[in-house]
Amino acid sequence: MHYYSHHIGDFQRDTASLSDADTLAYLRLIWMYYDTEQPLPNDPKKLAFRIGSDPDAVQMLLEAFFVLENNVWNQKRCDAEIASYRAKSERARNANEVRWQSKRDLKSDPDKIATNNQEPITNKKEKPPIPPKGGNPVISLSAYLEKCKQEGCKPIPEDSAVFDYAKKIGLPNDFLKLQWLEFKARYCLPNSKRYKRWDTVFLKSVQGNWFKLWYVENGDYGLTTVGQQAKKANREAA
Repeated sequence: MHYYSHHIGDFQRDTASLSDADTLAYLRLIWMYYDTEQPLPNDPKKLAFRIGSDPDAVQMLLEAFFVLENNVWNQKRCDAEIASYRAKSERARNANEVRWQSKRDLKSDPDKIATNNQEPITNKKEKPPIPPKGGNPVISLSAYLEKCKQEGCKPIPEDSAVFDYAKKIGLPNDFLKLQWLEFKARYCLPNSKRYKRWDTVFLKSVQGNWFKLWYVENGDYGLTTVGQQAKKANREAA
Protein backbone atom coordinates (compact mmCIF):
# COMPACT_ATOMS: atom_id res chain seq x y z
CA MET A 1 0.00 0.00 0.00
CA HIS A 2 1.21 3.51 -0.79
CA TYR A 3 -1.13 5.54 1.43
CA TYR A 4 -2.06 5.48 5.11
CA SER A 5 -3.73 7.82 7.62
CA HIS A 6 -1.07 9.71 9.58
CA HIS A 7 -2.43 10.83 12.96
CA ILE A 8 -0.25 13.83 13.79
CA GLY A 9 -1.25 14.15 17.45
CA ASP A 10 -0.56 10.49 18.22
CA PHE A 11 2.72 10.57 16.34
CA GLN A 12 3.96 13.71 18.10
CA ARG A 13 3.05 12.27 21.49
CA ASP A 14 4.77 8.94 20.81
CA THR A 15 7.95 10.49 19.37
CA ALA A 16 8.32 13.51 21.68
CA SER A 17 11.45 12.05 23.29
CA LEU A 18 13.16 11.17 19.99
CA SER A 19 15.80 13.19 18.20
CA ASP A 20 15.09 14.43 14.68
CA ALA A 21 17.28 11.66 13.26
CA ASP A 22 15.50 8.94 15.25
CA THR A 23 12.11 10.38 14.34
CA LEU A 24 13.00 10.17 10.65
CA ALA A 25 14.31 6.61 11.14
CA TYR A 26 11.03 5.62 12.83
CA LEU A 27 9.04 7.13 9.97
CA ARG A 28 11.08 5.19 7.43
CA LEU A 29 10.52 1.94 9.35
CA ILE A 30 6.77 2.59 9.24
CA TRP A 31 6.92 3.40 5.53
CA MET A 32 8.76 0.13 4.88
CA TYR A 33 6.09 -1.74 6.88
CA TYR A 34 3.28 -0.21 4.82
CA ASP A 35 5.08 -0.50 1.48
CA THR A 36 5.74 -4.24 1.89
CA GLU A 37 2.53 -4.89 3.86
CA GLN A 38 4.56 -7.19 6.07
CA PRO A 39 6.16 -7.10 9.53
CA LEU A 40 9.79 -5.99 9.71
CA PRO A 41 12.52 -8.66 9.72
CA ASN A 42 14.48 -9.16 12.92
CA ASP A 43 17.68 -7.80 11.41
CA PRO A 44 18.61 -4.32 12.76
CA LYS A 45 21.75 -4.09 10.61
CA LYS A 46 19.86 -4.77 7.40
CA LEU A 47 17.06 -2.38 8.37
CA ALA A 48 19.57 0.32 9.33
CA PHE A 49 21.26 0.03 5.95
CA ARG A 50 17.94 0.28 4.10
CA ILE A 51 16.75 3.40 5.96
CA GLY A 52 20.13 5.11 6.37
CA SER A 53 20.31 4.85 10.15
CA ASP A 54 22.40 3.25 12.90
CA PRO A 55 21.79 -0.40 13.96
CA ASP A 56 21.70 0.54 17.65
CA ALA A 57 19.15 3.27 16.98
CA VAL A 58 17.06 0.88 14.90
CA GLN A 59 17.15 -1.73 17.67
CA MET A 60 15.99 0.89 20.15
CA LEU A 61 13.12 1.96 17.89
CA LEU A 62 12.04 -1.64 17.27
CA GLU A 63 11.91 -2.40 20.98
CA ALA A 64 10.06 0.86 21.72
CA PHE A 65 7.40 0.81 19.00
CA PHE A 66 7.12 -2.79 17.74
CA VAL A 67 6.51 -6.26 19.18
CA LEU A 68 8.74 -9.23 18.29
CA GLU A 69 6.63 -12.26 17.32
CA ASN A 70 7.88 -15.31 15.40
CA ASN A 71 11.17 -13.53 14.71
CA VAL A 72 9.54 -10.54 12.98
CA TRP A 73 8.63 -7.12 14.36
CA ASN A 74 4.88 -6.38 14.34
CA GLN A 75 2.94 -3.21 15.08
CA LYS A 76 -0.81 -3.30 15.76
CA ARG A 77 -1.43 0.16 14.25
CA CYS A 78 0.26 -0.78 10.98
CA ASP A 79 -1.53 -4.15 10.87
CA ALA A 80 -4.90 -2.44 11.40
CA GLU A 81 -4.26 0.10 8.61
CA ILE A 82 -3.14 -2.66 6.23
CA ALA A 83 -6.20 -4.80 7.02
CA SER A 84 -8.49 -1.80 6.43
CA TYR A 85 -6.74 -1.01 3.14
CA ARG A 86 -7.11 -4.59 1.91
CA ALA A 87 -10.78 -4.70 2.87
CA LYS A 88 -11.47 -1.49 0.94
CA SER A 89 -9.53 -2.79 -2.07
CA GLU A 90 -11.47 -6.05 -2.02
CA ARG A 91 -14.80 -4.21 -1.86
CA ALA A 92 -13.74 -1.97 -4.75
CA ARG A 93 -12.69 -4.99 -6.85
CA ASN A 94 -15.98 -6.74 -6.13
CA ALA A 95 -17.97 -3.61 -7.03
CA ASN A 96 -16.06 -3.22 -10.31
CA GLU A 97 -16.55 -6.88 -11.13
CA VAL A 98 -20.29 -6.61 -10.56
CA ARG A 99 -20.48 -3.50 -12.74
CA TRP A 100 -18.45 -4.99 -15.59
CA GLN A 101 -20.28 -8.32 -15.35
CA SER A 102 -23.59 -6.49 -15.71
CA LYS A 103 -22.30 -4.78 -18.86
CA ARG A 104 -21.07 -8.11 -20.25
CA ASP A 105 -24.44 -9.73 -19.51
CA LEU A 106 -26.30 -6.96 -21.35
CA LYS A 107 -23.92 -7.19 -24.28
CA SER A 108 -24.26 -10.96 -24.59
CA ASP A 109 -28.05 -10.95 -24.07
CA PRO A 110 -29.77 -7.95 -25.74
CA ASP A 111 -33.15 -9.24 -24.52
CA LYS A 112 -32.24 -7.93 -21.06
CA ILE A 113 -32.23 -4.32 -22.33
CA ALA A 114 -35.55 -2.65 -21.56
CA THR A 115 -37.50 -0.50 -24.03
CA ASN A 116 -38.55 3.11 -23.31
CA ASN A 117 -41.66 1.95 -21.42
CA GLN A 118 -39.48 -0.31 -19.26
CA GLU A 119 -41.11 -3.45 -20.69
CA PRO A 120 -38.66 -6.17 -21.76
CA ILE A 121 -38.44 -7.07 -25.43
CA THR A 122 -40.43 -10.27 -25.92
CA ASN A 123 -40.66 -10.65 -29.69
CA LYS A 124 -37.22 -12.17 -30.04
CA LYS A 125 -36.39 -15.83 -29.87
CA GLU A 126 -34.54 -16.84 -26.77
CA LYS A 127 -30.92 -17.64 -27.44
CA PRO A 128 -28.66 -19.79 -25.28
CA PRO A 129 -25.77 -17.88 -23.69
CA ILE A 130 -22.60 -17.92 -25.73
CA PRO A 131 -19.58 -19.00 -23.66
CA PRO A 132 -16.44 -16.88 -23.91
CA LYS A 133 -13.87 -17.76 -26.51
CA GLY A 134 -11.55 -20.53 -25.45
CA GLY A 135 -14.07 -23.21 -24.42
CA ASN A 136 -15.16 -23.26 -20.78
CA PRO A 137 -17.31 -20.37 -19.52
CA VAL A 138 -16.34 -18.37 -16.48
CA ILE A 139 -17.77 -19.68 -13.21
CA SER A 140 -17.81 -18.61 -9.57
CA LEU A 141 -15.71 -20.56 -7.09
CA SER A 142 -18.81 -21.66 -5.21
CA ALA A 143 -20.34 -23.07 -8.39
CA TYR A 144 -17.02 -24.68 -9.32
CA LEU A 145 -16.75 -26.42 -5.95
CA GLU A 146 -20.32 -27.68 -6.24
CA LYS A 147 -19.61 -28.93 -9.77
CA CYS A 148 -16.53 -30.81 -8.55
CA LYS A 149 -18.56 -32.32 -5.72
CA GLN A 150 -21.23 -33.56 -8.12
CA GLU A 151 -18.65 -34.99 -10.51
CA GLY A 152 -16.63 -36.57 -7.70
CA CYS A 153 -13.38 -34.80 -8.58
CA LYS A 154 -10.98 -32.66 -6.58
CA PRO A 155 -11.09 -28.85 -7.08
CA ILE A 156 -7.29 -28.82 -7.23
CA PRO A 157 -6.24 -31.99 -9.13
CA GLU A 158 -3.37 -34.04 -7.75
CA ASP A 159 -1.33 -33.29 -10.87
CA SER A 160 -1.87 -29.54 -10.53
CA ALA A 161 1.23 -27.42 -11.05
CA VAL A 162 0.68 -25.78 -7.66
CA PHE A 163 2.00 -28.88 -5.86
CA ASP A 164 5.15 -28.95 -7.99
CA TYR A 165 5.66 -25.24 -7.35
CA ALA A 166 5.16 -25.60 -3.58
CA LYS A 167 7.66 -28.47 -3.52
CA LYS A 168 10.14 -26.49 -5.59
CA ILE A 169 10.16 -23.51 -3.22
CA GLY A 170 9.91 -25.64 -0.08
CA LEU A 171 6.52 -24.26 1.00
CA PRO A 172 5.19 -26.38 3.92
CA ASN A 173 2.05 -28.40 3.20
CA ASP A 174 0.16 -26.80 6.09
CA PHE A 175 0.91 -23.34 4.65
CA LEU A 176 -0.41 -24.47 1.24
CA LYS A 177 -3.54 -25.85 2.94
CA LEU A 178 -4.01 -22.56 4.82
CA GLN A 179 -3.71 -20.67 1.52
CA TRP A 180 -6.47 -22.85 0.03
CA LEU A 181 -8.76 -22.31 3.05
CA GLU A 182 -8.24 -18.54 2.87
CA PHE A 183 -8.65 -18.65 -0.92
CA LYS A 184 -12.04 -20.35 -0.57
CA ALA A 185 -13.14 -18.00 2.20
CA ARG A 186 -12.42 -14.91 0.11
CA TYR A 187 -13.60 -16.06 -3.31
CA CYS A 188 -16.79 -17.75 -2.13
CA LEU A 189 -18.16 -14.42 -0.94
CA PRO A 190 -21.22 -13.06 -2.79
CA ASN A 191 -20.41 -11.23 -6.04
CA SER A 192 -16.81 -12.51 -6.04
CA LYS A 193 -14.87 -12.85 -9.28
CA ARG A 194 -15.47 -15.65 -11.78
CA TYR A 195 -12.82 -17.51 -13.76
CA LYS A 196 -12.50 -20.37 -16.22
CA ARG A 197 -9.68 -22.22 -14.45
CA TRP A 198 -9.78 -21.94 -10.67
CA ASP A 199 -6.83 -24.29 -10.24
CA THR A 200 -4.71 -21.87 -12.28
CA VAL A 201 -5.93 -18.90 -10.24
CA PHE A 202 -5.01 -20.74 -7.04
CA LEU A 203 -1.53 -21.42 -8.40
CA LYS A 204 -1.07 -17.71 -9.12
CA SER A 205 -2.24 -16.86 -5.60
CA VAL A 206 0.46 -19.11 -4.15
CA GLN A 207 3.15 -17.78 -6.49
CA GLY A 208 2.34 -14.19 -5.53
CA ASN A 209 1.55 -14.88 -1.85
CA TRP A 210 -1.58 -12.82 -2.52
CA PHE A 211 -2.88 -12.88 1.04
CA LYS A 212 0.55 -12.27 2.68
CA LEU A 213 0.13 -15.33 4.92
CA TRP A 214 3.82 -16.17 5.14
CA TYR A 215 7.31 -14.71 5.02
CA VAL A 216 10.72 -16.23 4.34
CA GLU A 217 13.64 -15.61 6.67
CA ASN A 218 17.01 -17.26 5.95
CA GLY A 219 15.27 -19.86 3.80
CA ASP A 220 12.72 -20.78 6.50
CA TYR A 221 8.99 -20.08 6.26
CA GLY A 222 6.95 -18.46 9.00
CA LEU A 223 3.42 -17.10 9.34
CA THR A 224 2.87 -13.35 9.28
CA THR A 225 0.35 -11.71 11.60
CA VAL A 226 -2.22 -12.05 8.81
CA GLY A 227 -1.31 -15.73 8.44
CA GLN A 228 -1.67 -16.36 12.17
CA GLN A 229 -5.08 -14.68 12.16
CA ALA A 230 -6.18 -16.76 9.18
CA LYS A 231 -4.97 -19.94 10.89
CA LYS A 232 -6.87 -19.10 14.06
CA ALA A 233 -10.02 -18.14 12.14
CA ASN A 234 -10.01 -21.37 10.12
CA ARG A 235 -9.31 -23.44 13.24
CA GLU A 236 -12.27 -21.91 15.05
CA ALA A 237 -14.51 -22.34 12.01
CA ALA A 238 -13.65 -26.04 11.69
